[in-house]
Amino acid sequence: MYKLKLLKLNIPADIKGFTLLNQAIQTYEPGMQIMELYRQLAEDNNDTLSRVERAMRHALSKTGIGMTTGNFIATHKILWSK
Repeated sequence: MYKLKLLKLNIPADIKGFTLLNQAIQTYEPGMQIMELYRQLAEDNNDTLSRVERAMRHALSKTGIGMTTGNFIATHKILWSK
């Protein structure tokens, strides 16, 4: 759902963090605890919480976006849901 928007931010589609960011933005609801979101993504992808967070952080680092992963997810969910 958010793949084209992530691509426009120059997040490489061939890395795991791209897919996880897309899933995270789709899943996130305002007020949701970010760590709970990471746990859910880890469970859904048969991975660990730390690997999920690291993959998304790595994807964002490729773009030079100076936001934490949690802030990026929350902000873009709000911006892109309008």
